[in-house]
Amino acid sequence: MLNLIGYEIKEEIFKSSNSAVYRATQTADNRPVVIKLLNREYPSSRELSAFVREYEIMAKLSGEGIIKAYSLIKCSNSLAIIMEDIGGESVAKVLRSTKAGLAEKVSLAIRMTDSLIQTHRQNVIHKDVNPTNFVWNEKTNQVKIIDFGISAELIRELPQSIDMNVPEGNLRYASPEQTGRISRPVDYRSDLYSLGITFYELFTGRLPYTGEDDSEIVYGHIAKTPIPPKDINPEIPYALSRIVMKMISKTAEERYQSAAGIKRDLEFCLQMMDKSTEMEWFVPGENDVSDRFEIPGRLYGREEEIRVLLEGLERASGGSCELLLVGGFPGIGKTSLIQEIRKPVIGEKGYFISGKCNRLERNVPYYCLIQAFKGLVRQLLSESQSKLESWKRRILEALGRNGRIIIDIIPELEQIVGPQPDVPEINPLESQNRFHIVFLEFIKAFAAVGHPLVIFLDDLQWSDISTIDLLKFILGEGNASYIYIIGAYRDSELQEGNPLLKLLQLMDYSRKETEWSYNHMTLLPLNKTAVSRLLADTLHSSAEEIAPLTDLVCRKTMGNPFFINKLLKTLYSQGSFTFLPEKGKWAYSIEKADQAEISDNVVELLVRGLELMPEGVLDSLKLAACIGNQFNLALLSQISDKPLDELGSDLWTAIENELILPLNENYRLLKTFKSVSLPKDFDARFCFAHDRIRQAVQSLISRTERNEIHLAIGRAYLKEFGETGKSEIIFDLVNHLNLGRTLIRREKERSELSDLNAIAGDKAKKSGAFAVASGFFDMAESVLSEEEWERRPGKLFDIKLKHATCALLSGDLQKADMLCDQLSGIAASNIDRAAISNVRVQIHEFRGNFFDAIDEIRRGLRLFGITLPDNDKEIGLKTREGIGKMVDFLSRTSVEDIVNLPEMREPEKVMVMQLLYQVVPPALQTNPPLYILASLMMFEMTCAYGVSPLACKCLTDCGIVLSTMNQFQTSYKLGQAAFMLVDRFNAESMKSSVYFGYTFSSYLVAHYEESIRYYDMSYRKGLETGDIQHAAYALSHKLHMLMWAGKNLRELKQELEEAIAILGRARTAMPLLLTRIVNYTVDRLQSVPEDENTEKASEHNMLAAIENAKDVCFLFRFSQYNTFVNLLMDNMESAERWYDMEVRYFGAAMCDFPVPDHYLLGAFIAVGKWERASEKEKQEIKDTLTDAERKMRVWVENCPDNFAHKYYLLLAETAIINGEPLETIIDLFRKALDSIKTNDFIQYRAFINERVGEFWLSKGEEITGKAYIREAEYLYRQWGAHRKSALLRKRYYNFFMNDPELPDTRETITKATGTSLDVISILKSTQAISSEIKIDKLLKILIRTIIENAGAQRGCLLLRNESDGRFYIEAMQDVSSNQLQVMISLPFEECGSICQEIVQYVARTGETVVVHNACEDDDYQDNAYIAKNNVRSLLCMPVIYQCRLKGIVYLENNLSGNVFTAKRLEILKVLSSQASISIENAMLYEKMEEMVKERTAQLNKANEKLRELSFRDPLTDLYNRRYTYEHIFGKISQFTMGRKKPADSDEGRDLSPENNVVGLLLIDIDYFKEVNDTYGHSAGDSALVTIARILKQMIGPDDFIIRWGGEEFLIVLFDTGADYLERFCRNVLETVSATPLPVSKNKTVYKTCSIGYVRIPLSLSNPEHMSLTQIMQIVDYALYCAKENGRNCAACFRMIKEMGSSGELYEELQNLSKNTRLNEEYFEIDYIRL
Repeated sequence: MLNLIGYEIKEEIFKSSNSAVYRATQTADNRPVVIKLLNREYPSSRELSAFVREYEIMAKLSGEGIIKAYSLIKCSNSLAIIMEDIGGESVAKVLRSTKAGLAEKVSLAIRMTDSLIQTHRQNVIHKDVNPTNFVWNEKTNQVKIIDFGISAELIRELPQSIDMNVPEGNLRYASPEQTGRISRPVDYRSDLYSLGITFYELFTGRLPYTGEDDSEIVYGHIAKTPIPPKDINPEIPYALSRIVMKMISKTAEERYQSAAGIKRDLEFCLQMMDKSTEMEWFVPGENDVSDRFEIPGRLYGREEEIRVLLEGLERASGGSCELLLVGGFPGIGKTSLIQEIRKPVIGEKGYFISGKCNRLERNVPYYCLIQAFKGLVRQLLSESQSKLESWKRRILEALGRNGRIIIDIIPELEQIVGPQPDVPEINPLESQNRFHIVFLEFIKAFAAVGHPLVIFLDDLQWSDISTIDLLKFILGEGNASYIYIIGAYRDSELQEGNPLLKLLQLMDYSRKETEWSYNHMTLLPLNKTAVSRLLADTLHSSAEEIAPLTDLVCRKTMGNPFFINKLLKTLYSQGSFTFLPEKGKWAYSIEKADQAEISDNVVELLVRGLELMPEGVLDSLKLAACIGNQFNLALLSQISDKPLDELGSDLWTAIENELILPLNENYRLLKTFKSVSLPKDFDARFCFAHDRIRQAVQSLISRTERNEIHLAIGRAYLKEFGETGKSEIIFDLVNHLNLGRTLIRREKERSELSDLNAIAGDKAKKSGAFAVASGFFDMAESVLSEEEWERRPGKLFDIKLKHATCALLSGDLQKADMLCDQLSGIAASNIDRAAISNVRVQIHEFRGNFFDAIDEIRRGLRLFGITLPDNDKEIGLKTREGIGKMVDFLSRTSVEDIVNLPEMREPEKVMVMQLLYQVVPPALQTNPPLYILASLMMFEMTCAYGVSPLACKCLTDCGIVLSTMNQFQTSYKLGQAAFMLVDRFNAESMKSSVYFGYTFSSYLVAHYEESIRYYDMSYRKGLETGDIQHAAYALSHKLHMLMWAGKNLRELKQELEEAIAILGRARTAMPLLLTRIVNYTVDRLQSVPEDENTEKASEHNMLAAIENAKDVCFLFRFSQYNTFVNLLMDNMESAERWYDMEVRYFGAAMCDFPVPDHYLLGAFIAVGKWERASEKEKQEIKDTLTDAERKMRVWVENCPDNFAHKYYLLLAETAIINGEPLETIIDLFRKALDSIKTNDFIQYRAFINERVGEFWLSKGEEITGKAYIREAEYLYRQWGAHRKSALLRKRYYNFFMNDPELPDTRETITKATGTSLDVISILKSTQAISSEIKIDKLLKILIRTIIENAGAQRGCLLLRNESDGRFYIEAMQDVSSNQLQVMISLPFEECGSICQEIVQYVARTGETVVVHNACEDDDYQDNAYIAKNNVRSLLCMPVIYQCRLKGIVYLENNLSGNVFTAKRLEILKVLSSQASISIENAMLYEKMEEMVKERTAQLNKANEKLRELSFRDPLTDLYNRRYTYEHIFGKISQFTMGRKKPADSDEGRDLSPENNVVGLLLIDIDYFKEVNDTYGHSAGDSALVTIARILKQMIGPDDFIIRWGGEEFLIVLFDTGADYLERFCRNVLETVSATPLPVSKNKTVYKTCSIGYVRIPLSLSNPEHMSLTQIMQIVDYALYCAKENGRNCAACFRMIKEMGSSGELYEELQNLSKNTRLNEEYFEIDYIRL
């Protein structure tokens, strides 16, 4: 309990973390008192000041309804307020313990209102009105208001001073404007709202708005309509209910305008209650009159503009991302208009954030955006911990590893997401791209369905160019949603060169060219009607009464709202308005108003007002105006020579006159400071009420005085920078020092200013603000003289080089050129000169001068004695020489040893690598062989001088070179080595390029899906690191590969259109061109042009675009696509012409995925010439085929998945040419088809079927040929090549003549009228029937389709057997029992489930029989079957094919009569027609299948034996590595994917990661080389056979053992568990070590082994497909660990923690090698030793 001298404490009334309240007696006079104690043992200065302020407000207030404050006393380190005690309790507490009647509650409400009247009369806004802050003594009926801790001593508190993040008072009672979520001032009417909420609770017993957290309550205050009290409690009179509802109106103008008006209505209501009158006619507020001069806060004359704003918000809420720019003169009301959207945004549960540009800060990158998002982050920090955690997850998910980028500009974010790691340094352009991408992802984290994000950027005419560029990126990227960006600007200040003006011009120009969602409006002055309404509402008069004043105001202000506001306040202060209480309105004197000396210029008006301010106030405002639009007291006090209390008094005066606005609640303490020092924990921030006010203040400052102030501000910032190192203040610091630089005399201080500008330039450059950075570097140079720079040549070179780079990247190429010339004059070394060359190379590339760029690189390399050839012959010689050196080096050095080479440290060598790396972009465009040579030269440099980050890309490029030499495995390993180097150097910026380059090696040894994954990884990593170029290339090349892999053309078309939009926005010309080439090809395959000229024009335009780009690789690709399309369309002449062009450019694309297709296409063109060729030409054709076969064989041996079908197709065509046996040709075609996996290469599956069909037709086998042609047509159609499908149907018309016309599957147009459901059903049914060629499947489709369309209950399909002429039931279905049987082959005479007599009739006559009610039909009612089964509807119809009866359809419905109507009969006839065709085709196909099976069975048997031999190791007779690739891995994949349990599955199978797994064990015999070296290879072979035998004996019948190579064995154990695998490993270790190995007659040796093993799947959440190479890489790593840990042991690689996604897991495992450190957070190695 409190111990306070002079007081006897009676009881504790209340206690919180901030204060404690006690009831006590003052011992001196025995007076009862209440003591409020600041409940802090060591209160801060701010807390003490706030407590003092509360006492001072209470002390100055007087009135019977206000608690009296007696004194403020010191209590230890704290303070206590002594106040009167009326012996009461809080209203809230009393009401909880007492049941008061309605009349008593109304009386209480009147007294509470009276307390508020007394408070407002003394110009205090309470701001915390609620039941706990009224004290009520029931006995004396005294009511007093208490607790003035957050009260305001102003007429109104503007919204800028409200901290949304830490709402004051009790939110359950706060007015909408007090929440800070809407742009409205807080005035005395806010107290009336809170009083209304209090009355609502008083009369209903509950609050109108509740929620689980503060945000829900705030939402209620702003957007919800409460239930009227009368509806909750019917006893409440209408009048009372309406009074309360008016008090809690959302807008202040709709509430009562005075507490006195409320009191009058409550008193009237109480009188009527005594008379028991309901008063349904009562209108609240009719006698409510305010004597305050108030200009309404609502907008006038802006209804149309508000509509446009709200429509934009509606679109954003629906998922759009758009920009609205609002222009207009200063003071026209742009900001006020846009702030109107705050409330609707809250209604949409979104976020409204705002930032303001500043003339002084226009060279601070992203200034206004940073302001806006800092406010949002502060708002989030006020959320509950659970919500904050949710935001943390969402933001980190959006930012990934790039969180530090945002924290660097918004440090407050770190309080939410925690510390984030530094991001890798990358080149400036990629850094800008990365920043844009990351910032967009950051924005998107806050915008979601149901939660739009509105970003308001004010005064955009002063925006920096980096902000405008970022806005263009956000709008142009196309993947942002639920975002509404609103910008306000002064169109009068837009001059040529202004970044915003350029944006406006771009938007207008691009509106038709892009999908940017952009709108624009210009605010005009208020018209006379709007001004009249404003004046009428202000003066509470009619429009007629104030007409003369309206004319005067319009004439003076020209309808400018800001000017109108200032003019009215000036007229009021000069006595032009008088309040008439009896009339409740204001009178005006038009004479006084007209005679008042008021300028027609708003700035002059403001200046005159400022000149009336006390001189001290004006001096303080001058300092503040130089700081900026916003300023804080801490900085102001540092540059002012005034005592703190005097400075506080000045600011208070400025606030009262609404010249400046507080930006937080700390302004209230300004008058409490009595000392000259500012408390360290005190943060009071302010801004000017309008830019015009700041402009007026600045006009009163002389240039010299202004420079002095800026210098003082800069030095204050510099002191803070030195003490804290805060990088975020560097721009403010430098800007002010630069403005005051003419006053800096000392060289040392100017040198420091130069350094600071360089630091600012580096920071701006890092965030991609190149134009801003260029300005800082320019200033860094200008502050020192030429003589002074001569003493700092190295620093000058560094600054100029950075300046040149930023000028280049900002697009100022002329300036960059000039700076390079200047740099050449001061370069001190070859390193310097080469650095200049690097910049010049980029200048040439920006201009498209690729040859000049390469020449510049040559000049740079010559500085270091290195020559880059300039003619094709020398390039070829050097390339061959480089390849020879590389091959020689790799023959002596393992890939792992390359990774472990020392780091390249010599600056000259590093510079050479950079110059060679620069060769790649221009050489790829103009001279690809030169690019190969540069890569080989980099490889040679790496081998000779060590590795560097640039070597990562070099290794993948050299891997591509090796792949052209058929060294696929070495190529693949070089790619792996590149990954290791990336990890070694943490070269994140290189990953996208390395992943991209790796795809050109990957597809040669692994299924093309691996390359697709790496394209995806390259794309994602490129976006993450800002490497847009490689991301774009990855996206376009992925689509290029998918085209050749046979992706469905409709799906591909959709992806292409999306990619074209993305690449167009990214302005990546070459990737966009490749994507358009693929798109062009898809169009040619999908549809027939309207005329031939259109297609030729399209072809010509595309070729012209490629030739203009001067990209020979793309010329090859375009030629190849045209060759392929023309070959498919049988335009052999065009195909040959395009192929000749393809051959001409082949050297530029030797590593492309469809290179094998190039040889295949050439082979087919050659075959097409066979019939008309001479003997010599035929030999040349054979040579062409042989050469293609030889090349293809190499690819097939390394990756059959991707190339086997092409190889076997080529062999089949060669076999035809060579006249080989039919069985051989058919077997090769079958192998070609069988080698294509499901969903792969559908275009080749179709093409092979077409070739087989043509082959059979050439042999006169029309039935067989027809089946293959129909299959080909179907596959082409499934692929989406409708043009080819149509060609086949036209060419082989008789094969398709009975087919229904196919619907256009490219586009479906649904109309409200027209196409009936039956037609749609028929189309679907006939398509389903015609697409099936297997007889059993066809029968199922037929019977289901017929029964469904006929409405039958049961039915069957009978087919005629050609051999005996009888009809057999082949399909039968009963819907009621859900039974369906096919291939029954039951003679219909033996079936008791049909009416045999009717079937017999139809079989003999070929007529259709329809019986509508068989039980009552005269002809059938006596039939035994019909009578027995009570048959109602019956139908039996023939199936006719080419005038021959092929079958019979029999249908029944025993539930209803008249089912088989004429309409249904017509449908069945259509289906029957299609059925006859399909049955005939299916039978033909079945017959052909039998023939082919019979002819090829013997050959297959022989081939199978050969195939089995090819899968065996000849020494041990174990399976070999090839068998693993082709068979075992498929089993592993199938098993693994089966373990991924569906979310809704109830299966009880064991899904533990320890059980039901596949075990892969790689066993290596330790030191086995000694056996071969000592006893010879024969002895070694014998030992290996022995070991193979004992290992084979240890595995089960479902397991496999493979000789992996040398002395390595791979064991695959299926359906095993962790415990068994551990036992098995121990058993292997023991058995091998105990097995004697005879090596000679008298000599036996013993060997141990090492084992690496892994359990598959590693992860249950991501058991996705990994290539065998990937799995074996993991096992190989485990074996490596076993060897490194002493051998004779087993090492188990296992996953201990799930990763976020399969992509992350795949990437982590991909980078795994013996040279990388294991990520122990997710993986571990367990060892097993004997």
